[in-house]
Amino acid sequence: MVKMLSSCQNVHTQKQVSILFYDGTCGLCTRSIRFLIKVDRRNRIKYAPLNGSTSDKKLPKELRDPSNLSTVVYLKEDSGKTSLHTRSDAVCAILKEVGGIWLIVGKLLRIIPLFLREGAYRLIAKYRYLLFPVGACQLLKQEEKELFLD
Repeated sequence: MVKMLSSCQNVHTQKQVSILFYDGTCGLCTRSIRFLIKVDRRNRIKYAPLNGSTSDKKLPKELRDPSNLSTVVYLKEDSGKTSLHTRSDAVCAILKEVGGIWLIVGKLLRIIPLFLREGAYRLIAKYRYLLFPVGACQLLKQEEKELFLD
């Protein structure tokens, strides 16, 4: 799902913002973010939990429902336009954003029909706590801490 929103801000003062919203208690999400921090060498993506203050300010209420935090959300603000990607579309957009070989992987994933991508996403989301239990968190380096908004 992609939503396009526009604003009337000056293009010259608009800074590109990329935020990945995730379930802060999910082991799969934690591991995925560790992976993204490693491969996003230009630190383009910031991270915030779905139940945090940044999501309260940036996301519609239906995407912050505390009873269902299984939907990863990728927000990108650029040149006064905001796009929201959810679930498998978010995964594809994030991979394309980090670039390198992951750009190609993201594009290849988009070729897979949406119903198959979404089915796989929902299946993994359903069993993520079983497959990826939350363990002891690794300590973040100072430069990594700056990538987290909440």
